Amino acid sequence: MEQNRLLEAQRAIDNLLGNPRNQRFADAWYLKARIYAGLLSEGKTQSLPQDGRRQALDAIRKALEVDRNQALMLLTVEEHQTAFSLYTSGLRQGVDLYNTQMYEPSLSAFRETALTGEYIFSQGWGLTRIDTSLTLYTGLAAYRAGRQEEAILQFRKLADAEVGGGAEYASPYRYLAKYCYDRKDAANLARYLSIGMRLFPNDEYLMLTDIEATRDSRDYKSLFQKYERLLTVFPDRYDAMMEYANELFGYTHSLGNARTQPDYVVNCARIEDLFNRSISLRPESEEAWLSLGKHFYNQALLCYEEVSRNTGKNQEDRQLKSQQEQQVSKLAEKAIQPLEKVFSRLDGRKGLREPESSYYQSACSLLSYCHEMRKDFSKSELYRNKFESAKQHRNP
Repeated sequence: MEQNRLLEAQRAIDNLLGNPRNQRFADAWYLKARIYAGLLSEGKTQSLPQDGRRQALDAIRKALEVDRNQALMLLTVEEHQTAFSLYTSGLRQGVDLYNTQMYEPSLSAFRETALTGEYIFSQGWGLTRIDTSLTLYTGLAAYRAGRQEEAILQFRKLADAEVGGGAEYASPYRYLAKYCYDRKDAANLARYLSIGMRLFPNDEYLMLTDIEATRDSRDYKSLFQKYERLLTVFPDRYDAMMEYANELFGYTHSLGNARTQPDYVVNCARIEDLFNRSISLRPESEEAWLSLGKHFYNQALLCYEEVSRNTGKNQEDRQLKSQQEQQVSKLAEKAIQPLEKVFSRLDGRKGLREPESSYYQSACSLLSYCHEMRKDFSKSELYRNKFESAKQHRNP
């Protein structure tokens, strides 16, 4: 031991303890633990049995069992370095295996290290009840090894203790949120999202999961507020911006909703802004251009229906109807501009596939209606023919 000839020391201590008469000496068990810990720390594990780390921990236990006073003296003099060496080398081995994507062996190493840590803590020698780094790695290794329930158990330990810190500690809350969401466990989902978002307020995954859960509850006011916050933190997320715009679009233009909601005008302005911002992020997106055109068309259609209901019985009604018709024409013109962007890009392009084929047909159909609203019947017929031709080509 003094000359660090650990392999020779291992053979000697194994032979010594192979004799039952020597198993009553605490210092012999202590030496076994120290030698094994040294080999494990230096990575010289070839000569050790497969459960060498556990045997080393058991040797410490045995020393205390045989002669507690002598064992405590030996361990105290060395400040429990043998036990801590078993712990740190086990954690290091597990991390190394995890980083090489050997998840099952790394999980085994973390489990054994956890047993060592629990023993050290139980003896009052140090550590804490939860080693956050070890618990996190154990959960990640279990998840990667396909042991989801074991992973969730580890992540719950961290989340229940409300562990925060570096960005890596957001992972348990993400996994727990997905786990609870998939199982429709609303109470625990809300709990872990609340803790996670308090500790990691700008975590995109948690924010998106919170949005999904709120969408399912159909609490639109809360849903839109959460989208607003998401886009404040991540203003350049095209997908999130389009999702929000489409959610607000569906809510604002739903049947029977447009005429009754007090915030219709405000919502329309916000939808227009969201689609325009989406276009600025991805000018090539036919989806965003088409959606903006649909938005203006729906507003025009609402006005058009109001015109149809106005019978013009008196001068005041006729004056109002004239204003309404002008508004229809104006909104139809605003719809035509983005719709023609889609049409011009896709018209004549051979072999259109989904979703471009649907985009093209929608653009043609809406352009036909918009020109009809503006009483430009020749253009309306042109786009109607384009639509029919595209539909026949798609469904021969």
